[in-house]
Amino acid sequence: MARSGSFWAALVLGTALGAGATFAWLHEPPPDPGAGPTLAEQVEQLLGDIDTVTAERDGLRGELDAAGKREAAFTEAAAQRVKEMDAVIDKWRTQAAALQSKLEESASRLAVAESARDHLAAELTASQQEVAALQQNLAFFENLIPAGTKPGPVSIRSAQVEPDGAHLRYRVLIMRNGPSGDGRFKGSLRFMATGTRRGESATITLEPVASAPTSQAASERAAIPLEFQQYQRADGQLALPEDFVPESVTVRVLEGRKVLSEHAVGLTPKESSP
Repeated sequence: MARSGSFWAALVLGTALGAGATFAWLHEPPPDPGAGPTLAEQVEQLLGDIDTVTAERDGLRGELDAAGKREAAFTEAAAQRVKEMDAVIDKWRTQAAALQSKLEESASRLAVAESARDHLAAELTASQQEVAALQQNLAFFENLIPAGTKPGPVSIRSAQVEPDGAHLRYRVLIMRNGPSGDGRFKGSLRFMATGTRRGESATITLEPVASAPTSQAASERAAIPLEFQQYQRADGQLALPEDFVPESVTVRVLEGRKVLSEHAVGLTPKESSP
C-alpha cells in the first residue's frame, strides 16, 4: 500500500513538472547565450535527478525486500531447528528417565538379592551348626552303644555313671528295639547303688539331685520319668549320702513295676587324701 502511494505521488510530481516544463518552454523568451542554464534545462536536470533517485529508491527497496525474505527464511529455519532440538531434548529426557528407572529397579533387585544372600548365609550357618550338633550326638550314641546287646522291647543301649563332686553324674541312652507303632513308651528310670556304709555293705536307691524341695515320697523322687517314640537320652546328677561310698550302680528301666532292662556300671573308688 505504501509502495502504491509513492508511485502515484511520483507520477503526479512528474506530470506537474512536465507540464511546467512545457509551459516554460512555450512562454520562455529566447535564451541569452551568456545567462547560464535556462529554466527548461533546469527542469530537465531536475527530472533526471528524480529518475536517478527513484531508481536508487527502487533498488534499495528491492534489497530491503530481499533482506526481509532472507530474514523470514532464516527465522523459519531457526524456528524449525529449535523445534528439532526440542524434540531431541525431549527424546533424551525420556531415555534418561527410562535409564533412571532401570537403575532404580536394578538397585532394588540388588538389595533384594543381598538380603536373600544374607538370609541364606544365616540359614547355612544355622544348618551347619545343627549338623555339627547332630554329628556330635551321633558320635555320643555310637560311643555309648555296646556290642552284643540282647534285643528287647526297650533296652538300655548305654550307661555311664561317674563321680561328680559330692554327686554322681549319669548319662543313659534308652531305645526301642522294634517298630514303635503309633504309641509312645512311658516308663521310668531308676538307679540302685551298691557300696559300703559305716563300714558295712549296703544297697541304696539313688535320687536325682532336686533343684527345689519336693513333697513327693522317696520312691517317687527316685523315679525319673521316661516318654519317647524311638529313643531317649537322660543325663543328670544323683545325690549321695555323706556316709555312703558307692562301688557300682545298677540302672533299670521300668514300665510300671516291671523291669524291662537293667545295666550295671562299676565305679572307680576315689583316692583318699594323704
